[in-house]
Amino acid sequence: MKKIKILPLILFVSLAFISIVWATTPSTATSLYDLLGSQKTSVMGYFTQTSNNVYDKYDKLWKPIVQTVVYKSLVCLWAITNPFNVSVLDTARDSLRKNILEEYISLDGKIKRYDLWLISDYTWLRSEILAFSGKYYPLIGQFQTSQLLAISWLIQSVKDYTNQNTQLINTLSNNITKIENVNNWYEALIQKISILQNWSSSWQSDFIKSLNNSKNISLNILSSNLQTQQDKILKRYKKLTWLDLLLSDYKQNILNTLLLDTDSKINSLFSWYYDYTKFAQIQTDVLNFKKDFYSWTNLVCSNILSKYNTATERNLLNAQSKIDSLLSWINNSIFSISSWGMSDAFKQSALQSIKSFYSKRLNSDLQLFRTFTYQKIDSLFNSLLNMPVNNIITWQTPPASTINLILPQWFSFTKAFTLNEKSDSVKILQQILTQLWLYSWSINWIYDSITKNATYLLQLKNWLLVWYENKPATRWWIWPATKNLLNKLIGK
Repeated sequence: MKKIKILPLILFVSLAFISIVWATTPSTATSLYDLLGSQKTSVMGYFTQTSNNVYDKYDKLWKPIVQTVVYKSLVCLWAITNPFNVSVLDTARDSLRKNILEEYISLDGKIKRYDLWLISDYTWLRSEILAFSGKYYPLIGQFQTSQLLAISWLIQSVKDYTNQNTQLINTLSNNITKIENVNNWYEALIQKISILQNWSSSWQSDFIKSLNNSKNISLNILSSNLQTQQDKILKRYKKLTWLDLLLSDYKQNILNTLLLDTDSKINSLFSWYYDYTKFAQIQTDVLNFKKDFYSWTNLVCSNILSKYNTATERNLLNAQSKIDSLLSWINNSIFSISSWGMSDAFKQSALQSIKSFYSKRLNSDLQLFRTFTYQKIDSLFNSLLNMPVNNIITWQTPPASTINLILPQWFSFTKAFTLNEKSDSVKILQQILTQLWLYSWSINWIYDSITKNATYLLQLKNWLLVWYENKPATRWWIWPATKNLLNKLIGK
């Protein structure tokens, strides 16, 4: 009798088992993938249907209310403290959708691990997949119920509050409407003027180019002349430490003013079809009332409640009348603009007028700069002569790491200062600058030009204006980096 070899038998049985596994596992994994796919399709279909239903209700029931002036009035009165808008719906929907997809991805990963024999409990995995729809169907229904209830509750709240405060709501709504009407009409006027200027600019590109070239040349000439004057003065008066800062600031102000006046002068040339003087008055009127009733593009409800009066009503009606008149004039002009032309004689006359304007301004601005320079020299010399010896700035003295001041526990620097602002915080700033030997005038509590120049020196000495030195608007401004340094100096 032949002996049966054990090792080949074991190998044969093992190969047979592996063949069976490879033959059966893919089909089982495939069925799990199919089951998960059908579950996902069912859940996402229900999710999409439910979301569409909620958004449809929002568009039909709540969105029209949100767009009414009555709703704006209720927000102004704080009758609606948590406004419900489409972003609330988007957030809730996206969060639920994210949870569904994360669960799907998790289950898909478990099937992959099962397919690789890392998970052996097929029954448990199948039951978990079957529980996928059972978990999310109720959550989707809850999403629909909660959002529709929120919309329904807000609609009822609007109705109840409006019915109980009809007169107040009507008054406030009328005021908001009048303010918005003037603003909307003003924006329409700006748009029409822009259309006219764009058309005329495209037809007169050479003329516009000549005007801009003349403007740039004149600005460069003035800037160069002012810089030459400044360099001569600084070379002569080297010991007046702050003179350079004062002159640079004033020089930039002169250039900015000339640029604004030049643009105004050029714009006036393009007012063939509207009265630029009237537009400038309208612009002033609208900007004044927007300061009271707008913050950027949003209405300031508290000011509408507190500042709107009969004078406001009269000013709004007057502005609206002016805008309406100018709009009518421009609309009539648009019909005839296609036949408009500009003679060469007029162009030459306009360019000569602009050049004459520049010539006068160059002379007058240089004289202004000279006058300002000598005034500041006198002022700084007088201050230097009257300054105690121990208060003269020594640039080699390093700033202290902390400041020796007795301050309230709660105090810290929290905001920027405006020019000539008077406050306790400015007093503390002056005391800090004094201890750092950057300020040697009296503590007058006022953020005046001397204090802001001392602040600028603080910024320079601590490298707070790196990359911003060529942006004058950032100088003297107590912006976050400067505020943090000041708070650090007082131990905050």
